[in-house]
Order: sequence, then C-alpha cells, then structure tokens
Amino acid sequence: MHMKNQWFYLLCCFSIALFMGCHSGQETDTPTASAAPVEVRLSTAQADSSLSTTQLSVGGRLEAFQSTQLSSRVMGLVTNLYAREGNHVRKGQTLVRIQSSDLQAQRARLQANLSEAQAAYQNAFVNYQRFKALFEQASATAFELDQSKMNCDVAKSRVQQVQHGIEQVDIMIQEADVVCPFDGHVTALHTEVGMMANPGMPLLTIETTERLQLKVLVPESEIQFIDSKQPVQIMFAQSDEKWQTRVLTIHPSSSMSGSQYAVDLEVPASIAKERNWKPGMYANALFKKRFKGDLKIKTSQLVTIPKTALVSKGQLEGIYTVSSEQTAILRWIRTGKDLGDRVEVLSGLTSGEPYIIEAEGKLFNGASVLVK
Repeated sequence: MHMKNQWFYLLCCFSIALFMGCHSGQETDTPTASAAPVEVRLSTAQADSSLSTTQLSVGGRLEAFQSTQLSSRVMGLVTNLYAREGNHVRKGQTLVRIQSSDLQAQRARLQANLSEAQAAYQNAFVNYQRFKALFEQASATAFELDQSKMNCDVAKSRVQQVQHGIEQVDIMIQEADVVCPFDGHVTALHTEVGMMANPGMPLLTIETTERLQLKVLVPESEIQFIDSKQPVQIMFAQSDEKWQTRVLTIHPSSSMSGSQYAVDLEVPASIAKERNWKPGMYANALFKKRFKGDLKIKTSQLVTIPKTALVSKGQLEGIYTVSSEQTAILRWIRTGKDLGDRVEVLSGLTSGEPYIIEAEGKLFNGASVLVK
C-alpha cells in the first residue's frame, strides 16, 4: 500500500510540472490587462475619381519616331567611317564608304562596249539610209531594205542594253557610299574600317532622338474602347505632371505581342526637349475609354489604399480596422491593380470605411489601440 502511494505522489508531481511548463511557453495574441494600447492613425477608404473604370492606365516605353538600320547592297571592304555612336547626322550625309574598285573596272569595260556598240549602230544606220535611197530609185530590193533596217534596229538595241548596264553599275557605285536618310543620331555601329560589308548586313542604326513616340500595349479586353481620335494623357513615375497627347497608330494585330495591341502615342517635341526625355524611358498613358453601340458605360470608381497599410500572410492580404471596443481587427481583403504606391481593393473594404494606416507599435488581432 505504501508503494502505491509513492507512485501516485510521483505521478501527480510530474503532471503539475508538465502543465506549468506548457503554460509558461504558450504564446498568445490576446493583450494582457497591463499592456499599453498601441497608438494608431486611421484613414478612410475613398473612391479615387481619377481612376474610374471609364479610364484605362497602361505603361510603355519611349521610342524614336523613326529608326532604321542602314546596310549596303554591294559587297566590299569598309574603307571609311564618317560617323560614330552618339554623333548627330543629317539627311544626305555620307556615313560609310565601301571599296568599289571592282565596280569601277566593270564600268570601264561597259564604257568600252558602249563605244563599240555606238560605232556599230552608226555604221548600220548609214547602211540603212543608203539602201533606202537605192530602194526609192528601184536599185535595191525590198528584202535588202528590210535586212538593213533589221541590222540597224539590232545595233540600236545593243547600244541601249549597254547603256542600261552602265546605269545599273552607277547605281551600285553610288550605293557603295551609305548615306543618311534623315536627320538623327547614330545609336549603334555594327562595323569598322577593314571589315567586309555584305548586301543586307547592318552597318549603322540611326534614330530620330529629337522626335519621340510612346509605345504602349493595350490588352485585348480593352482595345475595343480605344480609337485614334480620343485624347490621351501621358505621365512619368518621377513626376505628378500630365501632358495631353494624341494617338498616332493603333496596330491591327496582336500576334507578336501576346494578345496585346501596340498603340503609338505622340510625344510633344518641345516638352521632350525641355525635359531631356530619351528613348528607352518608361511612362504611363491614361486613356478615356469610348463606349459605342449598346456597351454600357461603367461609372463606378476604384477604391484604393496605400500599400503600406497592407498586411500579408502567405497568399492572403488584409488590413487592420478598429472595433467598437477599441481593439484591432484583422480583415482580409482582395486586391486588384497595382497603382504604384497604392493598390486597388476589389472586395473587403468599401468607400467610407476607416482602416488603420499607421501604428506606433506591433499590431495583432485583438490588440488594444488608441486612435490619435
């Protein structure tokens, strides 16, 4: 009996120790009575009138209004380069010279052939005139007249053929000098002196850096609301300013852009020069949608909140609100479009509802708060 009491006593002591250990290591999100309230600042969810569903904001990149890769139609060594990357060039300026000695030799041979052909034609023409006079005097037959005329025509055709060959060679000699097609800047150089130039091989890239356009991609679900006559605004992330512009081109196919349609927008030249905008810079375009036919205009506005107010746990996103007992309540929401430093709220928060935007301590579900 004494042994049983000992075992019972030891079991009780072990259970008590285990209970105390578990209790002391347990964490809780419930504030203790002595915990000081966390000071918080509230904000009220408001519908943003500048981001209504009748507007569409898309991003894009500045591009040169004109851009081309210059190449040669002749094969030969590059003998001279008259421009380097970054140089400003003007229309008609020679940029690259390619060796054309073979073409010059070919032209000399054709010129000699032309002299022979012209002499043969002159002789055939004189012979034809002689047979024509004899035929009128009944001293030559019609066959002899026809034969002399045919020889004259063949000689004339030979002259024209050689002249055409010289013209073709002259064109190729001219194209041995690569000429700038418009005013712009050299943005890339693909060759050097001594390298072999082949027909179609890029030699330089020229862009019009003074005149720019903004190219944006519009999703296929939105392109039906965009047309070439509507006003558009462009803006940059580093500036709050907006500039009015217009649509230049709506590309008719999305086969090369993944179900998105490229839209080119004009960039005001004076502003681009004043702000020193360059090709490659990113900007946003704000379209005012045009609804046609039986499409109804959606006038609801987007509710947005600062990204700093978001609470993320895994794939879930939420915000803290304040209960009537002055405690923090974590509410899960569903977010939509990323709008820079703000984000669209699709559900879980409506316009006019308050939420915690800033806290001077750690917040958790049920924490006591003091609204400043």
